[in-house]
Amino acid sequence: MPANLWEAPTTDSAAEAHPGGLATENAKSAAAQPQPKTPQANRGIRIRERVEAAVMGAIYGSPPPLCDIPDKGMFLAPRWDSEQPIVVSNSCLVKLHGLPARLEV
Repeated sequence: MPANLWEAPTTDSAAEAHPGGLATENAKSAAAQPQPKTPQANRGIRIRERVEAAVMGAIYGSPPPLCDIPDKGMFLAPRWDSEQPIVVSNSCLVKLHGLPARLEV
């Protein structure tokens, strides 16, 4: 516990901090335990990687100046040939330049 209650918490993550600013013991002990990797968790990570690759691919394929904004050479993991395609629809009400309304990931 910090000596001064107005002092910032000593945790590395804001998610581990109590709304009042102090870290809870349960959050500390839960963070210290390794979380098992389940097939659903791995699948969620893989889908996120595929979406990231599709979004960056769409931006790279956009006309200048949009295609020049992101860094080149990022480690992207697009869909493998063994994976089923997933179509992602953009539900944003405003125009996101460089992104189509639908992406196949």
